[in-house]
Amino acid sequence: MKDLTFLTLVSLCLLQPMVQAFFFGPIAVGLGVGLLAAGGGFLLGTSLSRSRSRRSYRQSRNYRYQPSHHWDSSYNRYYAQPRQNYYYGSDKWSSHHRGKRSADQLEELHRMKRDIDENGFNMNDWYRDMTEMDQDSCGKKLICELRSKEASGVSMSAEEKLIAEKFGSGKQVDVSDITVEFDLAAQIGRNMGEARCQQLYNRCETSTADMVKMIRTEFENLKDLQKDLDNSVDADAQMKKEKDDLMKEFKEDKIDLDKNWNWA
Repeated sequence: MKDLTFLTLVSLCLLQPMVQAFFFGPIAVGLGVGLLAAGGGFLLGTSLSRSRSRRSYRQSRNYRYQPSHHWDSSYNRYYAQPRQNYYYGSDKWSSHHRGKRSADQLEELHRMKRDIDENGFNMNDWYRDMTEMDQDSCGKKLICELRSKEASGVSMSAEEKLIAEKFGSGKQVDVSDITVEFDLAAQIGRNMGEARCQQLYNRCETSTADMVKMIRTEFENLKDLQKDLDNSVDADAQMKKEKDDLMKEFKEDKIDLDKNWNWA
């Protein structure tokens, strides 16, 4: 699994050329995206949600997140004052260019997916990473407030429900569980309310509403990547079939492909 983590980080560097823009924000975004990807069976997406930078963020008081500016680095500058905390970072997936470089990038993603299909994906290791990287407590604040929202009967989106329901499902918290910090946050939100969440996790300067918007934008981008992966598999299979059919016709017509043809 350590090899898979290393390969993921190396692959993220190799995939850098296909970006048109870059986003970075609280690790809670990676937590939410990874949970949604896992819920849809796209474990490659969960693995990619591990991406991180060794910079942290401090927001301007005037900063207001807008999904339309998600990939605009000039707006993301509000996250750029360094602190030694972990970060979620991502590149915008673009399938507009289909040159050799893009084919190489897709092949790298296919290789990563094959590795996960063959060797499995350790969700416990992923949860451990998310816990260790949640140094600003935005992940815990996200879970806490979503559970509080659920308990108060407020309408929730499908994404919010899926994220919230991953933690704190029982009435007690198992302190030996790898997800204990998120489970505890869920119980606090459910039983003590939003105000308590904000009090306990006040290091997080990003609102839960903004984090949910960020997660939704990131997940839509991830679904585009998944579609391109699926389509590239179909295209490769079709090309192979056409080549095999053509070779079969040559063989049936007794055409010698090794013969030197004179077209004059």
